[in-house]
Amino acid sequence: MLLVDDERSIRLVLRRTLAKDGWAVEEVGDGAAAVALLDDERRSWAAIVLDVTLPGVSGIEIYRRLQARRPDLARRVVLTTGASSDLLDDTGCPVLHKPFDIEVARALVRRAAGAD
Repeated sequence: MLLVDDERSIRLVLRRTLAKDGWAVEEVGDGAAAVALLDDERRSWAAIVLDVTLPGVSGIEIYRRLQARRPDLARRVVLTTGASSDLLDDTGCPVLHKPFDIEVARALVRRAAGAD
């Protein structure tokens, strides 16, 4: 799993929860760090939890980049946000709205990873 969120507390809760479910979890706190990881085609993740609002490069920009360069990963993205936007609907990605229920988060991640 890759967690991309600038809120450390959210990364902490998700990392702990997903690790308890048996997932190996990697995390970054900004868009530039996410882009660096995702541009490395040797790397892959079962699913990517991607915050829409990030410093530097937005989650939507990262998602669009994945669509163009790594469509296999783009299909495994779960977007997180504290707001709503038509842009999110256009992605077709599952959206986890903050504040979120941890069981909903677990279910969306499992589904994105194809483990459901």
